[in-house]
Amino acid sequence: MTTLDNTVREGFWLADRQMSVGEGISSRIGAEAALRLTQYSLDIAANAIFWLMPDASFGYVNDAACRLVEYSREELLRMTASDINPEHPEEVWHAHWEDLKKKKSLTFETSLRRKDGRIIPVEITANYVEFGGHAYSHAAAHDITERKRAEQILEREVTRYRALLESTMDGIHTLDGQGNLLECNAAFLRNLGYTREEARHLHVSDWDAQWSKAQLEGVVASLMQTRATFETLHRRKDGSTIQVEITASAAIIDGQKQLYCAARNISERKQAEAALRASQTKYRTLYESSGDAIILSTAEDGFFSGNPAAIRLFGCQDEAEFTCYTPVELSPEYQPDGTLSSAKAQQMNAIAAREGRHYFEWKHRRVDGSEFLATILLTRMELDGKQAFQSTVRDVTEQRRIEARLAQAQKMESIGQLAAGIAHEINTPTQYIGDNAQFLRQSFQELDVLLNECVRLQGSAEDYANTILSAGEIRAAIALADVDYLRDEIPKAISHVQEGVQRVAEIVRSMKEFSHPGGDHMQAIDLHKAIESTLTVSRNEWKYVADLTTDFDAELPLVTCLPGEFNQVMLNLIVNAAHAIGEKTNNGAAGKGIITVRTRRNAQWAEIHVEDTGTGISDENRSRIYDPFFTTRPVGQGTGQGLAIAHAIVVDKHHGTIELETQPGEGTTFIVRLPLHDEEEER
Repeated sequence: MTTLDNTVREGFWLADRQMSVGEGISSRIGAEAALRLTQYSLDIAANAIFWLMPDASFGYVNDAACRLVEYSREELLRMTASDINPEHPEEVWHAHWEDLKKKKSLTFETSLRRKDGRIIPVEITANYVEFGGHAYSHAAAHDITERKRAEQILEREVTRYRALLESTMDGIHTLDGQGNLLECNAAFLRNLGYTREEARHLHVSDWDAQWSKAQLEGVVASLMQTRATFETLHRRKDGSTIQVEITASAAIIDGQKQLYCAARNISERKQAEAALRASQTKYRTLYESSGDAIILSTAEDGFFSGNPAAIRLFGCQDEAEFTCYTPVELSPEYQPDGTLSSAKAQQMNAIAAREGRHYFEWKHRRVDGSEFLATILLTRMELDGKQAFQSTVRDVTEQRRIEARLAQAQKMESIGQLAAGIAHEINTPTQYIGDNAQFLRQSFQELDVLLNECVRLQGSAEDYANTILSAGEIRAAIALADVDYLRDEIPKAISHVQEGVQRVAEIVRSMKEFSHPGGDHMQAIDLHKAIESTLTVSRNEWKYVADLTTDFDAELPLVTCLPGEFNQVMLNLIVNAAHAIGEKTNNGAAGKGIITVRTRRNAQWAEIHVEDTGTGISDENRSRIYDPFFTTRPVGQGTGQGLAIAHAIVVDKHHGTIELETQPGEGTTFIVRLPLHDEEEER
């Protein structure tokens, strides 16, 4: 194999022999110097130079080529291109050579394997050369590792930004100076309903519905000079429109000035803003026209806003005067339960802050000093990052007065319904009082004869004979009067009369306690005494259908409640139990049922259980039993108000609970829970 070095030397010799005889010695020396200079230039060139033969062997390599692949010149001159280029094995080389021979010059990227096995990317420019009757490939290669690394980084960045563009909800699009669409992301196509192919031929006037084409071209020209954000209307392919917010800025890309736009669909935001404005108008109207006082406050600063109803309710001149006060300043020193208003206000705020809202009754005081009872719905809210409260205040003074009258009317109605039974209860002891009084009258007549004889005996005591005669008559009178019998029965009759009087007095006292209207203030009472009074009043309702037992907790403390209201609850539950048992036993014909009333203390609650062995309550009726006017009894035998009233009294007025446990066909237990107030809490 002839190396390129030998060929070059042969070229020098041929050139020397062909010189004409007349050539000067200086010209020959100049040609040799030029050839040596060319050789030297190749050796020190920065690019790696490879001269390859048609069989892929190396004919010449320069120093840069040796450094590139880390082989010595001697090693490379014994190798082929396939040894250092994994992409050009022997079977590929021939096709490559023919392609080079045909095209004369090729520039391509490939990879070279260094002596240590590492692969490096290179760019090669190969030229086909024929010289001295031989063909060569003159290949100049340079390492493009850094360029490839930069390209990879750039590609990752492009991929990342492309992913961001495609994943954003904003419609990103680019326009040229005439408003023609150059490029867009998927969101832009999705928002307008076009395919990418259709979008290639779009002009901004095809989708902007706010301006004419001429106006839009002017807008585009203006935006090329400055960055701007504005709102406009886009028209979708189907003709519908959407409101968008455009952010546009210009940039020069490849020497061409382009306008980059981000279109954000703000239709929903605009709808929300319109809805918010409508809502604000509506609630401002409700706030201003509400019949209830609506007050905004903070725990630290007190009132800071009040609607016209609040200003009227408290007797202020205007909102400025109203907001000068705190809730405590517009309250009496003590609330009806004896708690300091200042302390209770803190409790109410704490409950509302913890639970989100709290409903309670409160006694307020107007600016003129007059007081009124109100219900308050205290709701936690946040304003400007700060916790605040909205109070909806309603004056219920008149309502409570009416409710008290209605409750008393209901109670009197109940008494009226029980009147026949109560009359019967009074009649029984009255009857045996009368019977025993008749017995005592007759007994006294018989004793009167005996007493007369005794008086006559005393008058004739001095006449012994007469005395003997009178003694016989007295014995006859004693026998006739049956004195031994009278001595036994008269004390019993007197005792019966006393018991009857006591029973009548008890019934009358129970009726008085039950029917007493009470007041609107809570009182600490003995629940057991109140229950017993109610049992006495309602005795005629249950005694024919049930046996009634009580199981009272002796340790139950006094319970703070409205006594008259509590009596009404117990009456309604006991009568309800009696009716359920009567329905099951055919009013006692099938035997008596059992009503059990028990009390228990359960933590901070006083529990009253009213249990019966009646019909129970079906599943479909359980959710309706507290509905006003709901009843399962025949028309004329029930108003459907009993349990509704009981629920309202327990839950609304006493902040307690009323629950039931029932088994259809087996019976029902109503469980009333009233909150207990410890003495320490009361203080």
